[in-house]
Amino acid sequence: MNRFIVLFVFGFCFGSLTRVHSIPTGITGNRSGGGSSSVSHRHFSPIVYLERYGYLVPGAQHSSALLKDAIISFQEYANLKMTGILDEATRDKLQADRCGVADIGVAGQVGYHQQGTNQRSRMKRDANCKAFRALGMTCYSTPVPKWSKNDLTYYIKSFTHDLPKSKTREAFQRAFKLWADVTPLTFTESTSVSADIIIEFARGLHGFLHFFDGPGGTLADAAPPEIGYVHFDEDETFVVDDDGDERTGHIVNLFYVAAHEFGHSLGLEHSNVTSALMYAYYSKDDRLPTNMNEFQLHQDDIDAIQRLYGGPTNVTGTDRGTSGGVIPADCDIPWDAATTYPRMDAFYAFKGRLVWAMDRSGIREGYPKNISQVFRGAPSRVQAVVHITEQTDEKTYMFKGKKIWRFNGNRRLEKGFPRPSPAGFPIAPDAALQANRGKVYIFKGASFQEFFPHNLTVGAPRDISLHWGGIPSNIDAALQWFNGKTYFFKDNEYWRFNYNKMKAANGYPKSWSEYWMGCGQPDIRPRSPL
Repeated sequence: MNRFIVLFVFGFCFGSLTRVHSIPTGITGNRSGGGSSSVSHRHFSPIVYLERYGYLVPGAQHSSALLKDAIISFQEYANLKMTGILDEATRDKLQADRCGVADIGVAGQVGYHQQGTNQRSRMKRDANCKAFRALGMTCYSTPVPKWSKNDLTYYIKSFTHDLPKSKTREAFQRAFKLWADVTPLTFTESTSVSADIIIEFARGLHGFLHFFDGPGGTLADAAPPEIGYVHFDEDETFVVDDDGDERTGHIVNLFYVAAHEFGHSLGLEHSNVTSALMYAYYSKDDRLPTNMNEFQLHQDDIDAIQRLYGGPTNVTGTDRGTSGGVIPADCDIPWDAATTYPRMDAFYAFKGRLVWAMDRSGIREGYPKNISQVFRGAPSRVQAVVHITEQTDEKTYMFKGKKIWRFNGNRRLEKGFPRPSPAGFPIAPDAALQANRGKVYIFKGASFQEFFPHNLTVGAPRDISLHWGGIPSNIDAALQWFNGKTYFFKDNEYWRFNYNKMKAANGYPKSWSEYWMGCGQPDIRPRSPL
């Protein structure tokens, strides 16, 4: 009897993934046939897809109204025009490569839903859950639980034939590290099948009611806590870094897909932010790293995982960014660089891998953060930073070693950066500053040079002591506050510059940690340095 029940459930659910449906012509749009020629790599049924990924209940009869609503829900998630018809863009997206986890919680399959991203998603989830319960099936209609511990283990049950085991291991290590860097979680490879997360490469039917569809389509799937498995479709051709140039087959970046699936194994749902790691769809041209070390989580991914587990462990130390890393004490770290940021009516201060956002009231809530959380693609241990405002245009420049990074007003790294510093540019500058009349200066040792952002060149070196009276050599940082006053920082001291007298103002230097960081104050707020 038990065997019969298992076979019945298997036949019902597996059939829902394989049978072909037709859709009433009123919602198919003007196209006929199986979809876009650019993605028609397999026989395709839109209804099977909508059932599998949570927009329709498997095995149920679907009226035209239900089908149209399901298409609109899908279009809303995929950021397409919500027409309710299977137009070309919708068909192309339905056939795009993606994760096998559902977008809206469908229990009988691999998907689940942690939290509704909008009212339509929540309503759709709740409606589907009622239908699933009517069939005697479980539905994840409440938030998926997180792991009950922070130190997790993983076991690689099988390896892909496309890569050496060492490269596969490295890809998984770096994928886990993305999540470890922004949480208190740690991940350790185990040789035991009782590890928390089991990783496997498989083809076709794998596990119970899990099915891969050959090259392309579904690339991988995963289970939420504390089930703990991640499956990759061995019919794909997996690569890491940029070693896919000479490969044949359906090329997939293993690191990127693994990082996405590990997010699911930690309790994350899909995001409808197209540039987020947890977006369901994969594109070989979409933010994929040529070097795994350069890839950074989107802020949407960071916010989601920190809602579950919080940020990295907050203990005294000198750096953060490793598994279970630490945050340095605010009062013990002279800055590497600092700059005002008018859009926030605040300023950023940088140290190591961290950045603080501060205003007249002190350190803003949620800071410090990893620099890469705020400026995606930024280096750690940056040596000089300056935010430049010219009319309506905003740019943030970062300098480190012999390279320059440039970010737009939304703190996104611009195309073509980082790039080498031009001839004559100081190597590893001490500080950068946009001062009076909009001029930008770069400081190094006992000299400074004017910086020309339009062509990334600099003027001739000049002596700091001859133009900035009373300001020391080898400064740590410099910035101009919104009141027009300019400040220089070195070690635990800072100077305010008096432009009328062209020298440091009387009464300076003062304590940087006391006046800017609020160290030693009863209310933990800085005394006004302005």
